[in-house]
Amino acid sequence: MTSLENYINDEERKMCWLDKILFNNPKILNTQDLISRSRNLRIDKEEIIRPSIFIKIVSVLFLLFAFGCWVILFHMLLNKTLVPVTVVLLVFVSFIIWLLIWNKFFNRKYNFTIKLCKDHIVVNKKVFSWI
Repeated sequence: MTSLENYINDEERKMCWLDKILFNNPKILNTQDLISRSRNLRIDKEEIIRPSIFIKIVSVLFLLFAFGCWVILFHMLLNKTLVPVTVVLLVFVSFIIWLLIWNKFFNRKYNFTIKLCKDHIVVNKKVFSWI
């Protein structure tokens, strides 16, 4: 048995039951396979890939819902209704609002553009040459 076959067998043994059900089997491609697949790819014009607008719209809808919950909880706090529970929920909803705003609109780890050109690729204003 070759080292490649040993490696695949080891990886198959590490698979969990969900991987086996979904046929998420380990697969190894050699460089010749990758070259033959990518030989016909050509970039004639500049392509720009940005974060999805649909996901941002869904995030805004969740933010509106969370902000509505925050306003209701703040109103409950002003009326001194179930103060300990209201304070805990208000802090939790505030954390959810902050998390949504940070991850969907300001976090550079998730929000960046990719520009594909004939000679290079640009990710977060860093240029990487194809050659």
